[in-house]
Amino acid sequence: MSRLLQKSMEILVGKKITSIALCEPVWDNDISKVLSLNGFGIRCSDAVMQIKDGDFKCRRNCDSDVIFEELSPEKINLIKPLFSELEEHLASSPCFFPPEKNCFELWTGRYGARIIVAKAGEKIAGHIAFTDTEGENFISKSSGLLNICGMFVKKEFRAKGIADGLLKTVYEAAQNLGKNFLGVDYETLNPNALHFWPKYFEPYTYSWHRRIDERILNS
Repeated sequence: MSRLLQKSMEILVGKKITSIALCEPVWDNDISKVLSLNGFGIRCSDAVMQIKDGDFKCRRNCDSDVIFEELSPEKINLIKPLFSELEEHLASSPCFFPPEKNCFELWTGRYGARIIVAKAGEKIAGHIAFTDTEGENFISKSSGLLNICGMFVKKEFRAKGIADGLLKTVYEAAQNLGKNFLGVDYETLNPNALHFWPKYFEPYTYSWHRRIDERILNS
């Protein structure tokens, strides 16, 4: 693996490519060690949950006055303020992922996702998005898998079981669609995501990244 990395990075940098990413199965600890020793760091994970018969078991139940409903396409802009808060969260430490220009429009247009919101009184407390199209890798193209492509809960409504309730609605949608699995990809650099998703999902890949100092191109 070390020799493969050495040769492949030589070729890539020769083509002036200095940002290199790859993914590997989480159970291969030897590869993880080699990648780490060669300057790569984990930044995200793909994870999966099996859809079973029966009710979804929430680890934390939310208040009974919180309701969940799916937004019609013409009401998607209602979650734009939440999306802006998510962008701010991801741009802060320790993620440091600055938003792309017109990120909301790209996100809603790219995925064509269905959006479910949690409403506490008149306020939208959070949302979750899911899609029947492919996710981030070839496994997520499976027709038996439904992909979650984003979730966010406003800060004042966290630790109240709302994220669990949102996930439950998508789980039930997957059951109704006859899916066998529910998939998600999340940034391991995001403490909130790293705390929540592995409670329900089993990671199966880690994505690694190395940024090579661009000054090498001029040496």
